Amino acid sequence: MLKRKILDAAMVLLLPLLMAYSLIGEAFHEVAGTLMLALFILHHWLNREWWKSLFRGKYSLQRVFRTGLNLLLVLFMICQPLCGILMSKHLYAVLPTDGVSSVARAIHLPLANWGFVLMSLHAGTHLGAMLPKEKK
Repeated sequence: MLKRKILDAAMVLLLPLLMAYSLIGEAFHEVAGTLMLALFILHHWLNREWWKSLFRGKYSLQRVFRTGLNLLLVLFMICQPLCGILMSKHLYAVLPTDGVSSVARAIHLPLANWGFVLMSLHAGTHLGAMLPKEKK
C-alpha cells in the first residue's frame, strides 16, 4: 500500500513539472515524460487486479463513469508519450521520425491539457482512499 502511495505522489508531483515545459526545458521535459511513462506502467502493474476485474461484477453508474474515465486516461497516456517520442530531439532523436513532428505536436498539446483534466478527475475519484481514515 505504501509503494502505491509513494508512486501516486511521485506522479502527482511530476505532472505540474511536465506542464511547466517552458520553465524546465526541452531535454528535461523528455526525461520527465519518460519517467512519467515508466511510473504509469508501474502504476498499472501494481493495480493489475483492476484490469482482471473489468468483466466481473455489476456495473453501477459510478463504476461505469470510473471505468470509462480510466480507459480514456489509459488511451491518453499511451498516445501522449508516443507523440512525445515522435517529436523528440534529445532522448529519442535516433529514431526515424522525419515529417511527423508537426502532426505529433498538434496531437501532443491537446492531449496534455485534457490529460491533466482526466488525471485530476481520476485522482478525485480515489480521494477517499488517499485520505487517512478517521479514528473513532
